[in-house]
Amino acid sequence: RASAGELAANHHPLTKPKPSRRLKKAHSRTAAALRASSNDEASTSSSSSVKDTDKDVKDSIQSKAKRMWTRADRFHAHSVSGGLYSILGFDVMYEWCRNDYGAIFGGEMSKSALVGEATTLTTGVGDWSVAASISVLLATACALSGIPLAQNKGWRKQELSLRSIAFQLVMTWQLCRLNSGEALAPLDAIALYGCALPFVWHTLTYIYVFFVTKDDKRSVLLVWLGVLLFSLQLVPTALAIQHGDLLNLREGLPQMWEHSLFGLIWLLNWSTFGASLKARNVVDDVDFRKWFLIRPSALWMLMYVLDTTRYHPFSSVGDYAFTLAGALVA
Repeated sequence: RASAGELAANHHPLTKPKPSRRLKKAHSRTAAALRASSNDEASTSSSSSVKDTDKDVKDSIQSKAKRMWTRADRFHAHSVSGGLYSILGFDVMYEWCRNDYGAIFGGEMSKSALVGEATTLTTGVGDWSVAASISVLLATACALSGIPLAQNKGWRKQELSLRSIAFQLVMTWQLCRLNSGEALAPLDAIALYGCALPFVWHTLTYIYVFFVTKDDKRSVLLVWLGVLLFSLQLVPTALAIQHGDLLNLREGLPQMWEHSLFGLIWLLNWSTFGASLKARNVVDDVDFRKWFLIRPSALWMLMYVLDTTRYHPFSSVGDYAFTLAGALVA
């Protein structure tokens, strides 16, 4: 029999067998293959989802563009005239700003501006150009051709179209009255009443929109207040027309009013276009406020400041306020 010491000396405790090197390599290769396969599937799935999303966005934009380029727009008069006016009108305002800058700081001025400088005192036309006249015609065509498109689009779309046309007709008439001499004088007696009508209409509409609809309240207030600011130009012009004081206006003021009215017509059309895009979910409320309200308004204000600096019709802010922007002639 073996002794206890021999048994203890010969005892080997049970241990886990160590895996061979071949098994380790096989296991690592299998794991790597599985990881690569899962990564390929994930990347394929991700790229497929991105392509599907891009396709959906592209299809959405194309479908919205097709709805805007519609057969209901006969001869596409509304779309074409609106697009041309947006571009040409912006170019006209840019030229006026450049001419103002040139007159103030001694820079380059266009030929039409130089001719206008020589003829302002005798004709009152100033630097009004053929391009500006064509722009006004395009704006009028765009507004009137949009009436049929509002049919069967809901009362809000129809109301917006008619209200915009009311504002534009008032501003276009005032602009033509400044340039046409006495051709439109028979309407002078109702100048102030005609000017007040679209503002009252606009206020009543936006009271309803603010309290009844679910429209973004900031956009509603911004549009309402922005259009009310149009009165700072339309009311003085209407007063001067109705009182028969156009020929007695301060030097440079007719040119300022022409530029200002033209810019307001452009702002009205551009903001109405933005409202149409927002209604089709092409732009959201933030982009609508940024690109169709705030920044275009800043362009108009820049032009007004440059005009005021160039022609200098007011001696102070108090002079501007007490004379109602020059409408009250001493």
